[in-house]
Amino acid sequence: MSTKLHIDKLFEDAKAKDEFEFACTLINYKGIGSQFSRSNHYEWLSAISFYEKLYNDDQYSLHERARFALMIYCTFFESSDLYTILGNLSRVAMGYRAAPYLYWKHQKADRWFGTAEKISMVEEVLIDSGFPEIQKFFSENHFEQIRHAFFHSTYAFEDDDYIMHEVQLLYINNLGHNSLSISKFIFPRVNVIIDFFHGFTDAFETYLKSYTTDKTVIGRMPDQIPIKIIGSSEGLKGFHDSRGGSIELKNDMWMATNIRFNFPTEVDRHVNDELQRLFGKDKISTNDGALQRLYEVIIERNIQREKEDLGTVYSRFGHMFLEKANNEKNHFKKGSLYQISLSFYEKMSELNSKYKIHSEKALAKYMAGESNNNIKLCREAISDLLTFLETDFKKNVLPNVSAILGILKDKGIDVGGEKKQFIKILSRDIPTDLVEHVEKIKKDISNI
Repeated sequence: MSTKLHIDKLFEDAKAKDEFEFACTLINYKGIGSQFSRSNHYEWLSAISFYEKLYNDDQYSLHERARFALMIYCTFFESSDLYTILGNLSRVAMGYRAAPYLYWKHQKADRWFGTAEKISMVEEVLIDSGFPEIQKFFSENHFEQIRHAFFHSTYAFEDDDYIMHEVQLLYINNLGHNSLSISKFIFPRVNVIIDFFHGFTDAFETYLKSYTTDKTVIGRMPDQIPIKIIGSSEGLKGFHDSRGGSIELKNDMWMATNIRFNFPTEVDRHVNDELQRLFGKDKISTNDGALQRLYEVIIERNIQREKEDLGTVYSRFGHMFLEKANNEKNHFKKGSLYQISLSFYEKMSELNSKYKIHSEKALAKYMAGESNNNIKLCREAISDLLTFLETDFKKNVLPNVSAILGILKDKGIDVGGEKKQFIKILSRDIPTDLVEHVEKIKKDISNI
């Protein structure tokens, strides 16, 4: 299936799942004002179309066409509306409501989100909603070094080379590059981007213009009520709900009545939607920027229940990556996976203080330290495990402590203090059913 067909299906799936939320995504409302001034979407459409004409004009030299190509490349990936629409279509297709404020700068931020951050916010939801091919388009074609060099004017051309100065090396198949072939790398990727651009804009325009007459649907505001989607000869013009709320385009101006998408209850709703979505995930495929965004919002709101719920999410993901690392054969990937697992567990502890000391977190810490030859981290892990056993004497933790002490001792590390503390823990009153197991552990550590 071509990328265009995947894009078309994303639109189709979202509309079939919840047509009101689908219409809200197309409206892309950001507040009262001109449809052209409140959104960069229309300028984005015009700009890329203009640059495309210049790029395809054979009268220009290789380097001139390269400049037009790079303008297309950079302008395409910068658009916030592209990610808002793709992210909301994905959420709607999964049964959740759209979030018009998803990429607004939050109160404590000192800058707007960067392109890589915005892409990360939609990659995971694209995969979760069944569109990994669309996510793959971004992972295979977006390289921030290309954009940084061009927009910061730290590039040069020489023959067929696009040379990037003052940026980090661009790694492709584990090889670092500071220059790329214009004809073999830049142009082919820009051609793919142009195809995606037309697939996306064609679908958006087709569905926007498909609303030629009014249509009544059931929508959530937040409970389910009848809502009239307003159509016209020019396409979608807004909606009226049965309680007097509306968003409508009049004389190229978006007007709203009794609608506040950034009202606290709307943020509550979105946070709860995101928590439910994350509770249901059985794996993470990308560096999920939407999860990081949710973490920032929940920290800012500082509501204990939300923090504990998100802590549970991070605990689940920490366990997922711990298991994934245990099964990984590649040593370098294994170390990275353990580090990711530990980062999730650390977020868990930050959000829920009762998990400050956690046996799986301690194991992830030890394995991350072992894989990256970080002895300090290994010692912190054994200390955490011993602290854990002081208050929660668990059978399955005992052999892990014994094994780690043995490994550290074999590396020439003095673990006498930790061994002494462990023996003291094992010498307490032990439940009858654990006596035999504890005696075996004592015997094992006697040789350490």
